[in-house]
Amino acid sequence: MDGKVVAILSHDLCYTQFWTEVEDGLKNAFSSGKKPGYKKK
Repeated sequence: MDGKVVAILSHDLCYTQFWTEVEDGLKNAFSSGKKPGYKKK
């Protein structure tokens, strides 16, 4: 039981960290003007 809980928690942490980095990357790409076709206004 404990092994499963640890696996789920560690997977959740990796998943959250991964998507945080992806989101930051997208924000940086859009805010730096590399994608001028995408404007949220």
